[in-house]
Amino acid sequence: SSLSKSSLILAAQIKSSARREEHCCQRTKMDLEDAPQEDPDAGLSVGTVHAAFILSAAVAVALTFGKDLIKGKLSTNSDVGGQTPQFKAFQRTYLTVYLLMMAGDWLQGPYMYALYDAYGFKHEEIAALFVAGFGSSMLFGTVAGSLADTLGRKRGALAYVVVYAASCVTKHWRSYEVLMFGRVLGGIATSLLFSVFDSWLVAEHASRGFEPAWLSTTFANAQAGNSIVAILSGVFGEWIAGTTPMRVLVAGSTGGEDAAPDGAIMWGGYCLPFDAAAVFLLIGGFVIMTTWNENYGDTKQSSGADGLRESLTKGLLLLARDRRVLLVGLVCSCFEAAMYAFVFEWTPALTAANAPR
Repeated sequence: SSLSKSSLILAAQIKSSARREEHCCQRTKMDLEDAPQEDPDAGLSVGTVHAAFILSAAVAVALTFGKDLIKGKLSTNSDVGGQTPQFKAFQRTYLTVYLLMMAGDWLQGPYMYALYDAYGFKHEEIAALFVAGFGSSMLFGTVAGSLADTLGRKRGALAYVVVYAASCVTKHWRSYEVLMFGRVLGGIATSLLFSVFDSWLVAEHASRGFEPAWLSTTFANAQAGNSIVAILSGVFGEWIAGTTPMRVLVAGSTGGEDAAPDGAIMWGGYCLPFDAAAVFLLIGGFVIMTTWNENYGDTKQSSGADGLRESLTKGLLLLARDRRVLLVGLVCSCFEAAMYAFVFEWTPALTAANAPR
């Protein structure tokens, strides 16, 4: 009958629907089982690390600049603490340049070893590249100050921009010789960074007739801002390095994509933090060109080899006469040695197969 036929059809539909529901539930359960599960022993998650960085930067900003920001909002007096508006403008200009320069330096450090390793170089070869940079900084550092005093500190700052940006460009070559040349340029730039900018600030501060006591506030803000820039550079560098994988832009001698020092020109991946560093350096260079005055060192000092000899002689005599200067130099040398050893070893330590997670 038509009634019994309808009952059979209805029963078949219900049974089919139940089977589909059972299959759907089984598939969902399988998908959940196959999905990657978070390992509770894997350590901190990426989100936690980023949150810690952002929180650290926010606390540093609040502790360093919070008081001044509150005073600036609550008071219309532009001469807070006796500092004139002219000095405030001068200080902002210098800090803008200095922090851009430091951002260009901080962006490179975490990816130096990783880039060389991605290019297929051995640990010993990478060590030689690092030593070349440190060695060139040591050798050029003895004459960087004298040259800047003679040729001009503004020119020295612009030379830093050009040399360091050129060093960043060499990172695109999967060639040991080009990378070695880039490391030598990087060492020269480092010597300029830690000599030219401070000397320009001190001389310009004095030439504009600002109070000597105000100079310490500029140095304090520069160091505090440098810490914040270091944190932000780490977060930004990690993000930009992961935006696109590294690939061959211009094929080398082998014409392959595999990591091999064949002279190929690469793009993306670990190259991108160096490109970003070059951009920050060039922006800072433009600010230097448009806002900085030129100043020089002691014009009575001899130039050339005689001037270098005289400068070194004065330095050695000062070390012999003042024990405090010698101790400060030793402390700085030991600190720098420990830091550079850490910079070289931390990447392979973290990426080793048996590294703790």
